[in-house]
Amino acid sequence: IVLVVIGILTALQINNWNELKKVRAVELETLKDLKAEIEQNILVFEDHLNVKRAGKSNIDTYLDKLIVGTVKVDDIIAFYDDELGFGTYNPSNGVLNSVINSGNINTLTNKELKYQLTSWKDALIDYQEEEIIILNRAFSYESNFENSLKPKSNIRFSDISDKAYDEMYIKLSKSLLHRNYILEMQAIIKMIIEEGATLSDKMKHIDQLIASEIESHK
Repeated sequence: IVLVVIGILTALQINNWNELKKVRAVELETLKDLKAEIEQNILVFEDHLNVKRAGKSNIDTYLDKLIVGTVKVDDIIAFYDDELGFGTYNPSNGVLNSVINSGNINTLTNKELKYQLTSWKDALIDYQEEEIIILNRAFSYESNFENSLKPKSNIRFSDISDKAYDEMYIKLSKSLLHRNYILEMQAIIKMIIEEGATLSDKMKHIDQLIASEIESHK
C-alpha cells in the first residue's frame, strides 16, 4: 500500500512538473513576443519625439523673430511649411492586446511587469489625447489664419498685388492673437515633449523587466 501511495504521489509530482514546464514555455514565448514589439515601439517613438523636438526648435526660432520684430513674409511662410511636430504617435500593440485578451498575461510571474503592461495603455491614451488637442488647435488656427489672408468675395485674387499680400502677412503676424497662438503652441509642445520623455522611460523600463525575465528562464 505504501508503495502504491508513493507511486501515486510521484506520478502527481511529475504531472505537476510537466504542467509547470508548459506554463513556463508559454511565458517565455510571450515574453519574447512582447520584447520584440516594445523594442520596435521604442525606436518609432524616439523618431516621433525627435520630430517634436525639431518642431519646438522651429517654433522657438520663429517666436524669437516675432518678439524682436524682425519677422519677414518668408519667415511666416517658412514657419507654416516647416515641421512643427503636430503628428500623433500610434504604436503597435497587437501582441500586448493578444496577451491580455487571451489571458496569457496571467502566465507572467513578475507582478511589476504585469502592472506596467496593463497600465501602459492608459499612459499612452493620456499622451495621445494631449497630441490630439494640439493638432486640433493647430488646424483650427491655421484655417483662420489662411482665411484672414483671403480677399473679400467681391475682390478677385488678381486684383491684389504681391506687396498687398505681404503687408497682410506682416500685419497678421504682428497681431496679439498670432503671438498668443505661437506662445500657446510653444508651451503645449514643450509639455508634450516632457510627457513623451516620461512615456519613453516607461517603455524602456518595461523592456528591461522583460529582458530580466527572459534571462531568468535560462
